[in-house]
Amino acid sequence: MEDALLLHWRRLADSLGAPPAWRDRCWEELARQYGRKQRAYHNLQHISDLLSLADEYRRELSDPQVVELAVWYHDLVYVPGRSDNEERSARRAEVLLPELGLSSERTAAVGHLIRRTARHRPTGDLADEGYFLDFDLSVLGRSWEAYRLYARQIRREYRRFPDLVYRPGRRKVLRQFLDRPSLFFTPAFRRSFEAQARENLSRELEELTK
Repeated sequence: MEDALLLHWRRLADSLGAPPAWRDRCWEELARQYGRKQRAYHNLQHISDLLSLADEYRRELSDPQVVELAVWYHDLVYVPGRSDNEERSARRAEVLLPELGLSSERTAAVGHLIRRTARHRPTGDLADEGYFLDFDLSVLGRSWEAYRLYARQIRREYRRFPDLVYRPGRRKVLRQFLDRPSLFFTPAFRRSFEAQARENLSRELEELTK
């Protein structure tokens, strides 16, 4: 998988006119950060899954390159329990992407998308927001078996927190999602994932209240 991701990254960076040395330095940072052992879910597999969705829905995106770059960088900084991961990831992207050849306007668009993952709510200012956020939330609407694996991976990432702390926090997150009128923002994802996602969230919430 890592080899395939490296090829994807090189194609994307080359399409932007990135200097090869800078392109490869950026890859080294991406691979190092997403390859950290403590990342049970927010890892290269997560990036691969989102890139596959970006490719599947490419025709629906107004700027596929910006969305792909947001996928690559949205979890670059990830420390479980911190509230500034998205902001720090966005800032890092905004430093690096101009060196890859991205314009200031498109760099700002990438940063904007990344920041929206803090609450997973679109502002409506950018046409691709809904799809990008739906890609990131799509795990919620997978089969129950796949969802349970995801939930266990998240628990492993928060393993330094005891159940007494983790379970109430997780329940709060699940309720916040379930209280939304809709979990997803695009008609396509609502049709494909909404019902299963609500069932999954409800089942996990029930397990956490036992």
